[in-house]
Amino acid sequence: MLKFTLSDILTIVNKGQKALFGGFSFWLETEMHKIRKVGNNYYSEMIEFDDQHNIKAKITGIIFDATIVSNFQRKTGINLLKSDNITLLIKGKLHFHKNYGTSIIINEISSQYSLGNITEQKKHILAKLQQEWIHHNNKHLPAPVPPLTIALVCGAKSQGAKDFLSVLEQSPYQYNIVPYHTAVHGNTAKESVLQTLQKIKEDCSHVNYSYVVITRWGGESSWMLRQNDEKIARAICHLSVPTIVAVWHTSDTSVLDQIAYHTAKTPTDAAYICQEATEKYHLQTNHYLAQIHQRVQTKIHEQKTTIDTLLLNINSLISHHYTQTKNNIEKRYTAIQQKDPSKLKHQGYGIIQKDGTYITPQKLKELGNWDELTIDIYDHTLTVKITKNTTK
Repeated sequence: MLKFTLSDILTIVNKGQKALFGGFSFWLETEMHKIRKVGNNYYSEMIEFDDQHNIKAKITGIIFDATIVSNFQRKTGINLLKSDNITLLIKGKLHFHKNYGTSIIINEISSQYSLGNITEQKKHILAKLQQEWIHHNNKHLPAPVPPLTIALVCGAKSQGAKDFLSVLEQSPYQYNIVPYHTAVHGNTAKESVLQTLQKIKEDCSHVNYSYVVITRWGGESSWMLRQNDEKIARAICHLSVPTIVAVWHTSDTSVLDQIAYHTAKTPTDAAYICQEATEKYHLQTNHYLAQIHQRVQTKIHEQKTTIDTLLLNINSLISHHYTQTKNNIEKRYTAIQQKDPSKLKHQGYGIIQKDGTYITPQKLKELGNWDELTIDIYDHTLTVKITKNTTK
């Protein structure tokens, strides 16, 4: 009987593997799970699933060159240590060790592939939101009116939240900040943020929030991926409060950036957005008040000018009417003076009386023969008797 030791068998396997693959490198699309760092090396489980999501194949992936990871993170913004269940396109080669078995040594990770996946994911989510006409719901909300009440979504001990509050505490304006503590990174972040947004939506029935500010501390790239999460995007689209997303990312814009009311790279920037909105409101208010004051003053001046013109016209009319009336009175007075009996007597007219009663033309026909009359004419008084009364 031919007997082999374990090392003999493993040596044969190693030689066979080298004979088959020749140590050449290959490109492989794979899901990376449980990525961890031990010393300067990175280890992960590379898994393939079947249609029922059962494990079909699994092997250990090893990265000995740390610059592969740092370069990938620099180009994509993805921190592999904070990312789980992420699909990557890697270049590697098979490696066999008698003590650790077969593994794949990773020599390169395609950043273009990962960025392409993120881009396609964004396009897919935005297309769905656009088809439902909700992608601009939050972005088109009316600007809030100070004083601002802000719902702050942050970690319980978030430095970003402290930075946000520090800016507003130094502001000359008053703000009411309501913190909503949530997990903003890690595997529970998605559900935690969703629950928090739902709670804020419910609280809006009795709290008049001006802004919802979503922030976090740290640079975990898994958050960058969650920014392209459809459920979180929908939750923001359905919020009736302008939302500011401040997530400290420097790579390409996310879905949340495109559907939120405002986007900021840092919580500090988000605080300045709130402060600038308040300043803008006060500047506009003061501008409108100045315009109203100016228009009122202009209207008062116009009305005063109109009233002054009317008064001038009235005074002119009164003066004209007074002069005209005075002239008429003087003419009538002159006419009356000219008809003064004492003056008429000097013109040959006489005043006829009978028994002390003045005789008017109407009473002349009542006079009879031998009636005695008194006639005052000039400076004489004549007493006469009627001998005959004839009407012409």
